[in-house]
Amino acid sequence: MTAIELKYELFRDIESISDESILQKIASYIKMFVNNSYDAKPLLYDPESGCYANEETIEAVEESMRGEYAGVVDCSNFESFKKSLGL
Repeated sequence: MTAIELKYELFRDIESISDESILQKIASYIKMFVNNSYDAKPLLYDPESGCYANEETIEAVEESMRGEYAGVVDCSNFESFKKSLGL
């Protein structure tokens, strides 16, 4: 079962709960989990492939979050794109 299918099952099960106190407990647990799972360093994970982003990608994301300017990227064709990235 894929992550999307699991999420669909979970939301369908939660939707069938009629007890408000149980729903509030679930909501507070989700808020706690979400707040604890996000830290200053972004963690990029693809559940379908089971892969994490490499260190270079994470550094690039952190730079963009800080608003650092990376320069101009030429997207006119693939060769120009690679050249503007220094590849």
